[in-house]
Amino acid sequence: MKTKLLYLITIICIIRIGIMNLYSQDITVNLSIIFIESPCVYKSDSLVSYPMLKITYTNNSQNDYYFRQFTHDKNGLNYQGCYELYQNGVIDTTWNYAEYLEKMESKRLFEHQNYIVNIELPHLDYGYWFIVDESYDKSQEIMVPDVNCIISNINYCINKYVFKNSDNDSLNKTFFTLSKVNKRDIKGNMHDQFMFLKACESKEVLYNLTSYYMVKGKYTFLTKDDHFKNHVINNIDCDGITTTIPLPEKVGKYKLYSGEFKANSVTITFE
Repeated sequence: MKTKLLYLITIICIIRIGIMNLYSQDITVNLSIIFIESPCVYKSDSLVSYPMLKITYTNNSQNDYYFRQFTHDKNGLNYQGCYELYQNGVIDTTWNYAEYLEKMESKRLFEHQNYIVNIELPHLDYGYWFIVDESYDKSQEIMVPDVNCIISNINYCINKYVFKNSDNDSLNKTFFTLSKVNKRDIKGNMHDQFMFLKACESKEVLYNLTSYYMVKGKYTFLTKDDHFKNHVINNIDCDGITTTIPLPEKVGKYKLYSGEFKANSVTITFE
């Protein structure tokens, strides 16, 4: 009886320590998957339950904080950094987007593949989502897997065909300059690049995973970043030189948070 009681107490202590470690960070980032019913991306008269990656930012402190959040575009699509649609630097507008989307789903290209999706915090004007094979060896020279370009192509087509976006690139890119990094613009026309959290507040951002669902496969979403930065880096100038621009210590009542954060990972298989 005493042995069982001691075992139970030990388990409770381990759980409490885990919870304390989680909330010892002022900011936590939680990744989860939800499904939302919406029209099929190539047949608008058909409803499909599409996956979304939900990123929840939680402020566990008694302070109001702001920090740079993960990049997204206005339709919640992510960026892999390559497009096959580009021909000699110009996007090929002759594609039949509906046919391409239907073809990509029917091929089930990556049905038996296992991938890791690293979600980067922005370093220059945007952050990439980079996909590597689950068995990727860090000691080897990395090649860009085909899945990155396929996902980018599908996202581009969804933007053009489903969301009727007229821009060549609807990504939420912000080119920072010294004149832009000020309290007024951060809270104004650049506010969607940042997360503002009151004490003990949580906010959610949704990312559209339709492209992953269409090509199938197993994906583990995570971030290798563990610090929010206290600066931004402006776009590269003609000489290839970048400049580090510090962020304001306060924007209104919100303090700049540039400390560590805890984040989990989430895995989903599309079959």
